[in-house]
Amino acid sequence: MDALLLDAFHSLQLALYTRLRTLNIALQAISHAKTVATPQPSQPAETVAFVRLPGEGQAVERLIGLRSGDRMDLKHHPVIELRLTESWLALELILNPQAWYDQRNWLGKLSVRRYRDEFHALLSALPTSIKVGAWVGLAPSERVLTSDQLRFPKVFEAWVGTYSDGRDWLRMGVWHPTSALDDAALPALLFEQLQALYTVYQFIGWTGRNDFYSLFRPHGDEPSGGEAV
Repeated sequence: MDALLLDAFHSLQLALYTRLRTLNIALQAISHAKTVATPQPSQPAETVAFVRLPGEGQAVERLIGLRSGDRMDLKHHPVIELRLTESWLALELILNPQAWYDQRNWLGKLSVRRYRDEFHALLSALPTSIKVGAWVGLAPSERVLTSDQLRFPKVFEAWVGTYSDGRDWLRMGVWHPTSALDDAALPALLFEQLQALYTVYQFIGWTGRNDFYSLFRPHGDEPSGGEAV
């Protein structure tokens, strides 16, 4: 990948993380991460992962039956990625099927009418530039929804009603052409988009204070080795 692109990307990463720290947003940044957007990347992708803090990550990995080490296995967690390819600069929230504990936590929360309405309002308020869907891969899909479409209750309910934990992906994000790295306004724009994605991340992600897993957990379902049962 072009060295100038990489330099601009790393400067952008630093600028975003510095802003995160000033707002005390509870995410750590992992540079040179392996993307969770696809099991087998078809092209090089320089990736920075914004993910839950280490102690919280280890707690989740223990809950799903993994032996948690010093480094989190990112595919088992909701991740906000800043990702660079030759064509695109992506900022994206990804909840892949192997992050099934958080998927079930999210669906358990949605089973409560109050929180379902809250999530609908949250999606409706997203910037229209953010695409929402369930595809796999580094590139954006043409089969997406926007906040304008998700404002309609029938569209929202149809989308949520077909979601299956441990099988479906949740993707939402923005894709800028790599030429946008030359735009001085890009860091501020990306930070606004990152803040919007973080509100969804907070709603979905399991914590001791955001524990809705048991509401959706089938009877007799026990964690085993990091896979949904």
